[in-house]
Amino acid sequence: MISRNTRLLLGGLLALVGAIALGNLLGMWSIPFFTKGWWTLLVIVPFLAEIIIKGIKLWSTMGLAIGILFLLAELNIFSIFSLSAVVFPLSIILLGLVFILYR
Repeated sequence: MISRNTRLLLGGLLALVGAIALGNLLGMWSIPFFTKGWWTLLVIVPFLAEIIIKGIKLWSTMGLAIGILFLLAELNIFSIFSLSAVVFPLSIILLGLVFILYR
């Protein structure tokens, strides 16, 4: 169950993002909020919120890592080819950690 403080924080953040987007659309201001790779936040934020609310779990951590890798690829820190080359070894490492840490 989501606590009241968490709902207030997430609701406030969503309202702020909406206000920035609406202000940009109406020409009231020009805040470069939606820059290259902004869509990756749609992957990162839910998994990060789940980690904050429920604690560190395997699937939420993997989702967060994938979102961060997508963001790094969008910002040209990784190329998409090196990203796909990194995902396989990281998956093997995470699988090994699952076998070690979970009983």
